[in-house]
Amino acid sequence: MASNSSARSASPLLDPSVSPEVGGTEHAMARAALRVGALLAVPLVLGALAVRGTAGALTALGTVVFVAGNFYVTGRSLQWAAKLGPVVLQAVALGGFLVRLMLYGVMIVVLRPVEAIDGPVLAISAAIALVVVLAYEVRLVSADPRIWMVDTGLRPLDGKEGA
Repeated sequence: MASNSSARSASPLLDPSVSPEVGGTEHAMARAALRVGALLAVPLVLGALAVRGTAGALTALGTVVFVAGNFYVTGRSLQWAAKLGPVVLQAVALGGFLVRLMLYGVMIVVLRPVEAIDGPVLAISAAIALVVVLAYEVRLVSADPRIWMVDTGLRPLDGKEGA
């Protein structure tokens, strides 16, 4: 038994008994986006409230909800695509990235002239939320043992070795 667990921690691809749950990391990405977005909303909204008033706080809150929601939808779509195979997963990942990138651009261009929206807070909170949620997702994905081509030395966030 000990040799089996050591084989798993060494390389899950060498152990045929390792069959990670399909969509497990993708589902964790979706949940993490909401969790990180909720945690990030507090300092962004309070900072915007202090600097730009109520309009800034509401803009920051809406922006964080938009960004976290986009990451959540992306994680769920990747979870669905992972069940269909690697080609579909890659297509959905690339397509989702392009759609999300366009949505952020449209959000900033369309909402910036709206008087009720604080333009600088919109742009700054979108940039901060994107970087923070994306950095957390990179950490989460790079700790997945199924990503064998990236050896970051990180371990899964839940502390479990192998899958």
